[in-house]
Amino acid sequence: MAEFYVTKESQSDTGHQVHRKDCGELPIIDRLWYLGSFATAQAATNKANGIYSPVTKCPNCLKDIR
Repeated sequence: MAEFYVTKESQSDTGHQVHRKDCGELPIIDRLWYLGSFATAQAATNKANGIYSPVTKCPNCLKDIR
């Protein structure tokens, strides 16, 4: 299981992005909402969708990951 965060601020082109805790492009902690520990990136994204909209997966740490 991995820990996931979502950005609090929406970007015009990507919305709120979901990141793994170990992402090399993770914004500073003040700009993040902790989602929790999940078995899949999709489960973390589903939780983020309940908080923010639109939500996308980080292309750096979650590309090609479910």
